[in-house]
Amino acid sequence: AGHNHFYAHCVVNDVNHFTFGGGGSELHPVSGTGEGLKMSVSTYNYGRITLTKDKFKVVAVDTNGTIIDNVGITAGTTDAEQ
Repeated sequence: AGHNHFYAHCVVNDVNHFTFGGGGSELHPVSGTGEGLKMSVSTYNYGRITLTKDKFKVVAVDTNGTIIDNVGITAGTTDAEQ
C-alpha cells in the first residue's frame, strides 16, 4: 500500500484499496492523483470496518469523529453498481 501519512481510497480493477495512514507521525500532503483515486485527505484518521456474510463496509473517521469516507460493498456487485 505504500508509506503515506494520510487517508486514501482507490478502486483499481474493481478492487477497493484503503490507506489509513493518519496516525503516529506528521501528515503528508495529498497529491490528489493516482490510479482509481476516489478520495484522499490529509488528516489524522482511523477506520471502522464491518464484515457480514453479504456486505463489507468501511467508514473512515477523523479525530474529531467526522466521517470522511463511507463505502459499502455488497456481494456480487461491482464498484460501478455501488
